[in-house]
Amino acid sequence: MTGGNDPRVPASEADQIVKAVRAKGRTAWHLLAADEGHGFAKKANQDYLMWTTLMFWDQNLLK
Repeated sequence: MTGGNDPRVPASEADQIVKAVRAKGRTAWHLLAADEGHGFAKKANQDYLMWTTLMFWDQNLLK
């Protein structure tokens, strides 16, 4: 998860990590909230993160 307005960790750095992981044939999801900073503070984004995390677990860890 990345906040598009994060002053500490630019979204471009997360993109680089995801690209490197995928280049090794591994699964990587990247959730970007354009209206957040460092961490997800808005309820709608927190809810979306929760459901996306459950989907990731279901697809990649629970089978």
